[in-house]
Amino acid sequence: MRGALLLAGCTPEPILAYLKALGVFRLVAEQKDPEARGAWSGGYFCLHTWLDVEELVRFFLDEYRPTPVLAPWNGGSGFWGHRTAAAALDAVRNSTHPRLDAYRKSILRAEAVLAAMGLSRRPPARLKPELLRRMRSALPDEAVPWIDAVCALTEDRMTFAPLLGTGGNDGNLEFSSNFMQRLADVVPFAAGGWPPSRRGRAVENPRERSRRWLEASLFAAGNPPLVRAAIGQFHPGGVGGPNATQGFEGDSVVNPWDYVLMVEGALLMAGSVARRLGSESRRKAAFPFTVRSSAAGWPTLASGEAEGSRGYELWLPLWERPALLAEVAHLMAEGRAQVGARPAATGADFARAVVGLGVDRGLAGFWRFAFVRRSGKAYIAAPLGYLSASPRTNVHLLEEVDPWLERLRWLSRRRGAPESLRQAERAVDEAVFRFCRDGHPRSLQGVLAALAGAQRAVAQNPGARERIPPLQGLGRRWLEACADGSTEFRLARALASLRASWRGQELAVGPLRMYLEPVRVDKRTGRFEWHVDSPSLVWAAGNTVSGMAAVLARRLLEARRAGIGGAAALEAACDAPLSDVQRFLAGEVSDRRLETLVRAFLLLDWTSGGVWPAQAGGEPEREVPPEISRLYALVKLLFHPARPHKRLAEDDGWPLLAEPDLALLARLRAGDAGAAVRIAARRLRARGHTLVGTAGSRRPGRVPLPVCPPSLATRVAAALLIPVSDRALRGLAELVLRTPEDRSRLRSPGISV
Repeated sequence: MRGALLLAGCTPEPILAYLKALGVFRLVAEQKDPEARGAWSGGYFCLHTWLDVEELVRFFLDEYRPTPVLAPWNGGSGFWGHRTAAAALDAVRNSTHPRLDAYRKSILRAEAVLAAMGLSRRPPARLKPELLRRMRSALPDEAVPWIDAVCALTEDRMTFAPLLGTGGNDGNLEFSSNFMQRLADVVPFAAGGWPPSRRGRAVENPRERSRRWLEASLFAAGNPPLVRAAIGQFHPGGVGGPNATQGFEGDSVVNPWDYVLMVEGALLMAGSVARRLGSESRRKAAFPFTVRSSAAGWPTLASGEAEGSRGYELWLPLWERPALLAEVAHLMAEGRAQVGARPAATGADFARAVVGLGVDRGLAGFWRFAFVRRSGKAYIAAPLGYLSASPRTNVHLLEEVDPWLERLRWLSRRRGAPESLRQAERAVDEAVFRFCRDGHPRSLQGVLAALAGAQRAVAQNPGARERIPPLQGLGRRWLEACADGSTEFRLARALASLRASWRGQELAVGPLRMYLEPVRVDKRTGRFEWHVDSPSLVWAAGNTVSGMAAVLARRLLEARRAGIGGAAALEAACDAPLSDVQRFLAGEVSDRRLETLVRAFLLLDWTSGGVWPAQAGGEPEREVPPEISRLYALVKLLFHPARPHKRLAEDDGWPLLAEPDLALLARLRAGDAGAAVRIAARRLRARGHTLVGTAGSRRPGRVPLPVCPPSLATRVAAALLIPVSDRALRGLAELVLRTPEDRSRLRSPGISV
């Protein structure tokens, strides 16, 4: 009868514990119970088998046959005279226990290959590919999985697996020799017994000692003394070194069964050689769930550490449905991680694949590991966290920026690339990881903002501008996915949608992007191109209020020069509710976030036709907020697009409103509200309007001056750039202008703020 054994010693991290789980599963399925199944449950590995706890322990103590793990291409493998390594190799070669038959045969055949090649010392690097090919051909089948896990051989080179260092070697630690030494601790080498005790005068039954280590390794039971031995990159907490324990230095310690089972599990991570980009392309080595490393996604990993890494990171899958060994082996061999139609290439790509249905079904998530240099030439497999395979609906939007982002990555990773480009790439990847984790619209806003920041870094570098064009033309689905219901979102959406105006074939007033970035519109293609000396660049980063007012002044000036009327400078695809405008005027909006979102939304294609989300059943326009600034209500009547100008005149019986006035705007930017009110009143009176509070007075030309601080006047100047709807403009007109049909407004005391 089958049961489920929870292996409390086999957890997803550190990587040693994960590989140990694979090793236990592989050995049981191959050597004891072919129908065994494995799965991850509650953070532990669960083995589904007919074996009970005692039978599982007896299997490893009395029946387990070690896989031949040899690396004669390494100097410390024992084949070339290293004292400790040679002693371990001799012990296996001279053993008489039948459980080591395959190991002994593999050693003898390896020595025969070395002799046939005439090698009497460690082979030079140029001969290693040929030696590996011969070893793979001559050694018994039991030894081939280790060679495939260590490296992948192509026609002209060999590629080492990051998981197993450089050919089964990590700094001064040689994995195959250490594996044989740990075997001597836990399995018998002689036909009739176990290895002698190494604990000095203390007498301990070797089998009982091995059992204690095994129970601790599998079930986290007990606390047996560990062996002072190297563990390498697989267990960061056990490598020793400075501050590893009390005192200045700590020894590297390991449970021998942990190391043995870890190496056995690593054999499931064999590499492969596949063709990329078509059948005529060169063959390329591929290792399961391995991509280029990225410093993003883990705040405590610095950029310098990422650059000092092996250049790769490993994503190890967790699955909750019990699976046969053949299914897991297929999963590991295929290692599928797709982003759209291409394989994942970076850590950020892999995160997108995990949440975008680009990995195999049935996977619960992935643990991510980076190989980071710790001291000298040695590395540690640092855990970077867990990512659940929960689908994110809008992650596919990132495919639109992949071509541009790939150019940025290529340029930032070249030797001598400016640090600003590297930081920009990392910021984008950080934003992508954040969105993959929570899927929140604000996180997707962060992706757009990071892309806009990366574009600024490109714009500031002459070499980058030559190779990378401005990012542009993203679809309107981005805007829908970024909607978080915030005031800043609605204001930024309206501002970013300000349109260009043309006079014949000439651009009279540019789109908003031209006033925030050094770009211009190519007349032939209609696309943006870099233009460093653009005179329209007036919104400096970091000063939202003055930047908005400067953009409005520049657009009005360009419209006047082109002779098309200032109203054309205020045409937009989206509107903002007056309630949001009032929050902006009251300082209840984060100016920094507003500017960040405006720059982010400039990457969208605002020239496409159709109805934008703001107009398609979006937020309904409410009544004019009673607390709205009367100063804003008065001057906004002079700063409007041509559309409401005609509608108010034709549909509602209003006289025509006046054109935008640059002198009025200049007074507001200077903080002089009184002068601005006088100009507005004069312009409106010239059009036949009567202001509320002035009719019936002895001097009807006089307008009560508002008590207005300069800071509010400057914010009003900025707010004039924000597009509002026809209905909002009508409400503002009813608030400050008198009509013959509505005499009740004569009771109003005057204009106030």
